[in-house]
Amino acid sequence: MRLPTKARYGMRAMLDLAVNGGETEPVLMRDIAARQDLPEKYLEQVLIPLRNAGLVRGVRGARGGYRLGRNPADISLLEIVEASIGDLAMVDCTEDPAYCERADACATQVVWRELTEALRNTLGRRTLADLVEVEKGIRGRPGGVRAPRQGSDGTGDKGGASARKKERRARGDAAAKHGR
Repeated sequence: MRLPTKARYGMRAMLDLAVNGGETEPVLMRDIAARQDLPEKYLEQVLIPLRNAGLVRGVRGARGGYRLGRNPADISLLEIVEASIGDLAMVDCTEDPAYCERADACATQVVWRELTEALRNTLGRRTLADLVEVEKGIRGRPGGVRAPRQGSDGTGDKGGASARKKERRARGDAAAKHGR
């Protein structure tokens, strides 16, 4: 299972706010997008459910931007993910047995419930403040802060997911040609 991009970008945006003064002062969305190497239009869509959940607040005006809705120590990572993508249940039938007519006789539900619980427990016991501390540790070590990727082909692609997929495909094609 992979977390949707909205959840990952939501976590990055929240961390950026926490690290860059979003507790006390509004942070411009374009600054978050630039630091996190995220498309600004998509980031705008990512911030909407976070705002609706009260995790961030929009501030209008010349000094506007986004602020954290609460102290980072009071925001669990589970709240961020579930605000971004909804319920984390691995499969729908574990939350709503009426969803599947086989729910009462499905042995695999045990595994799906355990996985869902483990994921919720891990994200629920960690806070945004915990991530801020990890970020500080990363920034303090050599090579810990990476510069944003730059597009080299003039298309405006900053090396995002599509470019990485192309690179993987090219490596795979080359490996196949050489018998690897």
